[in-house]
Amino acid sequence: MESARTEQVLEDFVIRPVRSFSLVRSALGVLHLVALLACVGAADARIEGEFQLNTWVAGDQERPAVASHPAEGWVAVWQSGEQDGDCYGVYGRLFAPEGEPDGEEFRVNVDTIGCQMFPRIDSDPTGRFVVVWQSWGQDGSGYGIFGRRFDDEGTPLGPPFQINIWTAGNQERPAVATQSDGSFLVVWQSSAQDGSSYGVYGQEFDEEGNPTGEEFGVNVETEGWQGNPDLAIGPAGTWVVVWESENGDGNGFGILARRFGAAGIPLGPEIAVNEHLINDQILPAAGVDSQGNLIVVWSSEDQDGHRFGVYARRFSSELVPLGEEFQVNTYTYKDQMGPSVAVTPDGQFAVLWMSSFQDGSGLGVFGQVYLANGQPLGSEFQVNEYTDLYQSFPRAACDTGCLVIVWQSDVQDGDGYGIWARAYQMAELGGDSERIARPHGAQHAGTGSNLPAKE
Repeated sequence: MESARTEQVLEDFVIRPVRSFSLVRSALGVLHLVALLACVGAADARIEGEFQLNTWVAGDQERPAVASHPAEGWVAVWQSGEQDGDCYGVYGRLFAPEGEPDGEEFRVNVDTIGCQMFPRIDSDPTGRFVVVWQSWGQDGSGYGIFGRRFDDEGTPLGPPFQINIWTAGNQERPAVATQSDGSFLVVWQSSAQDGSSYGVYGQEFDEEGNPTGEEFGVNVETEGWQGNPDLAIGPAGTWVVVWESENGDGNGFGILARRFGAAGIPLGPEIAVNEHLINDQILPAAGVDSQGNLIVVWSSEDQDGHRFGVYARRFSSELVPLGEEFQVNTYTYKDQMGPSVAVTPDGQFAVLWMSSFQDGSGLGVFGQVYLANGQPLGSEFQVNEYTDLYQSFPRAACDTGCLVIVWQSDVQDGDGYGIWARAYQMAELGGDSERIARPHGAQHAGTGSNLPAKE
């Protein structure tokens, strides 16, 4: 589940989380998952325009996630409605650098009873990857967190495995990050485990998928809601978890962060990420470069003068702020929120978010690229070509000079949600913002309908 505040915000976007066995369909119709593909070579090798990733088109395919892959390819995962026979299942597909499919789409989950939802993915330098998701009833009580490992060709390295030890209530919204040796860390939100509403917990695993130690609590503040975690792993096995905290900054929801070492040992207290404390700051995401420098992005209410905007702040590998927080979005009408961030090894980063009405219809996906010092590289750019209704919930990943983004797009293939892709090089996004804003190969520019106003 979401916090009450986050749920309210997402409902204002008319995009509601699914919490039960039944498929809950938005009154708006159907979405597509779309991906902005990058990590490609020469410009003439790119597939121009956005293109569909999934081959199963019945029902809804939603909530994508993406990870880079060796040889500059990539792998995407998503949840697919009723494809496995009951509610949602988790599916994935590998892609070559040029965007050509590298094999067929494959099912990640084995247990098909109830909903398997909200997948996340990360890969190691050998191409092995880990997918995590929440699964209804599989651990005997509500939602639990499960994972599965794959080799570089998408072959399973064993069956799915349970990640959470505490099973009472719900464990939801996992995030995963891998280290260079193939070991990995998973974090999630857990209901009532810390004695209050929701808390954030984590578990480390070795390169064979064996747990190392017990699951551990991340948050120190336990009053109210602590949830929607994300994490980033730096060099030498250190990692940082970020999450939204009810009253964590003393005024509504705020963004907190905490740094850890091996075996979940804290390397200091939790700290406040946001400086602006008025109203709510929610939905954080984090990325790290090869030196361990961290970038955190989030949604902040009324800070830019028009409901929600996107903000960011840079930190050193020791979690020391590298300057003040800064506004990411230039367009400020209505809402810009739900950001994702992708960081190159040398510290360049791209922030993606969903924006109300900016593309002329409902929601669109927009981005901004930055140099390692936090200076913007060019102007914000539009990612989606298809503009009818809603393009939303972007995720991103990148390697040196390359960018991958995934998002949802409404009614694009005419049959529920689907998955789409597009290619960029990071360098292209600095100087040719007009071409990016209206990219070559666009096939449709609809007017669609508008989001309901929240006055």
